[in-house]
Amino acid sequence: MKKLFSISLIALVAMLFVGCAPMSKDSYMKQFGKLMDEAASVYSNCTESEWANITEDYEKFAGEYYDKFEKELSASEKLTIVGYEAKMVGYAAGRGISTLFSGEDEK
Repeated sequence: MKKLFSISLIALVAMLFVGCAPMSKDSYMKQFGKLMDEAASVYSNCTESEWANITEDYEKFAGEYYDKFEKELSASEKLTIVGYEAKMVGYAAGRGISTLFSGEDEK
């Protein structure tokens, strides 16, 4: 129960933080990094609903917000974002494998 509360609290804080669209390239990179930190810490233990929220936020950062700041991003920052994409693929795969081996259906 305590673990569920912690995960829910992390997700809520992240949603509130990420819910604000970035206003500059620097805030975009900082908020995107925080989202990825959150995804890394909860992907294996969060509910399907919580994961859907993280995925939705990720898609905004990788799509809409990326398009807004793409011309301002350095090559290094673009590589960081490519790394984020690889991490999200890994997290999604990890969630699938975890469910498969635990015998759980969707949470």
